[in-house]
Amino acid sequence: MVLKKTDLVIIEKYLCLRFNRSDFQLSHNEKKYYCYEHYTQNTNNFKEFLDDKEDEKINTRFEIDGITVTGKGWKVYLSEQPSFDFLKNFIEEKNGVKAFKVKHFHRSLTIHRGHLLADSFDKYLVPKGNEKDSKVTAFFGKGNIDNINYQTKEANCSEEKCYGQLHFEQKILNFFTRKSKRLTASDKGIIYLVEEIFKEGKSLGRLLLSYGEDPDIQFFVFIPNMFPK
Repeated sequence: MVLKKTDLVIIEKYLCLRFNRSDFQLSHNEKKYYCYEHYTQNTNNFKEFLDDKEDEKINTRFEIDGITVTGKGWKVYLSEQPSFDFLKNFIEEKNGVKAFKVKHFHRSLTIHRGHLLADSFDKYLVPKGNEKDSKVTAFFGKGNIDNINYQTKEANCSEEKCYGQLHFEQKILNFFTRKSKRLTASDKGIIYLVEEIFKEGKSLGRLLLSYGEDPDIQFFVFIPNMFPK
């Protein structure tokens, strides 16, 4: 999945504005996604962003070369010992007002209802014992407009020749699976960002950024929301 050159330029300029950098160059990978190759060697350049463990709902807007470019998504702290913050701030009702809206998303074999935050991340965002609460299941369900958007099968899933969002989510799940087997009381979780980028309302794809103690889950990638040619 190769972006149009003009769209790639838009995304790189968006990232410069988003992370207050003077330059951003994404490299196309043989597995059909884009990556910022210098991320693991330059995490200090993102220190202010990575040091903040507060969960955040992302809504950004920039004018780039006369084009409106927006971002929608989440920055969260994934942990085996999650606090009540995400539950209280983004899932529970406040004064009788629902925290999110639900609608029906159609799907097909090629167009999926793609989660921004994977439903399998619920246990790392919501304290144990709350995962089955109806509001929690609705938040991570297939209709939450804050956490679902249309995504091509290739961008959503993962195959040997094409790494979609699932491939990187699985890295995080594998990290926690390995971590849970260690006899340790430490709680070094993961800073995780998932952000869908739109050009004039059309989805270009999703930015995934992750940082934690394991080098395998330190990644900065962009997955185009398009069909392979």
